[in-house]
Amino acid sequence: WGIGMGVSKDRVIRMRAIGQHLADSQYDIVCLQEVWCPEDYQTICGLTRDVLPYNHFFDHGKIGSGTCVLSKAPILDIAFHEFSLNGYPHMVFHGDWFAGKGIGVCNIDYKGLNINVFVSHLHAEYNRANDMYVG
Repeated sequence: WGIGMGVSKDRVIRMRAIGQHLADSQYDIVCLQEVWCPEDYQTICGLTRDVLPYNHFFDHGKIGSGTCVLSKAPILDIAFHEFSLNGYPHMVFHGDWFAGKGIGVCNIDYKGLNINVFVSHLHAEYNRANDMYVG
């Protein structure tokens, strides 16, 4: 529901609403999925800059990972580990091959504690009875 190029209806309105909700709330750390478009990430960051001034967008794969982290506390370091299972390029309508499926980690200085916060975007399930991606 966060895909650009006219695929997702009301995407821009939805992302603005998410950003406004986060700006009006009191979260310390937020992990988001389905943020595919850099402009949506910038919109959310712009709306939340006063309450969540630290952020990172995990831009991996052909169209990104769809994940980001916003934080009230400083992000000291980041890393991303791409999963070996990312779909197949010939399965165009599955779309997973185009995305950077994996796990992102932000090392955050949270109230004097050094913590790791993980965000992940897993492979989609298309056919539970006959899943070609099961290892």
